[in-house]
Amino acid sequence: MGMCKGCSQVFSALEMKDGLCKECIENGVQIEEPKQKKQEQGYFKELGLSLAFIGIAWGAWAFNADTTVTTERQVIGEGDYKIEVPSVTVNNIGLMNQQRNHLMGAGVATIIGVILFAMGGRRKEEG
Repeated sequence: MGMCKGCSQVFSALEMKDGLCKECIENGVQIEEPKQKKQEQGYFKELGLSLAFIGIAWGAWAFNADTTVTTERQVIGEGDYKIEVPSVTVNNIGLMNQQRNHLMGAGVATIIGVILFAMGGRRKEEG
C-alpha cells in the first residue's frame, strides 16, 4: 500500500509506478523533484588557495624572525682591577627552535593548501 504523490489516494504497490497511480500517469501528472543543494565545486579550491597563501605568508614571517639576543655591557669590579665586558649579540637556541617550528607549520599548511587546490577542480558534476 502506498499513497499516490499526485492525487494523494491510497493504492496497492502493484498499481503504482514511481509514486504515481495509473490515472495520474495517464493525465500527465509530474512530480517535482526536491532540489538538492549542490556543493560548490570551488569550495576546496578556494580553501586550498587561501591556506597556501597563509602558509607562504607565515613562512616568510617565520624566516625573517629575529633569533638573536643582545647582552648588556657590564663592568665587573672597581678601580684598577675592573673588567669591562662589551655588549655582544648571540644566537638564542630557544628562538631558533621557535623559528624552526613556525617554518615547519608554514610548510605543512602550504603543502595541504596546494593539495586541496589541485584536488578541488577534479570533482565531477552529477546529473
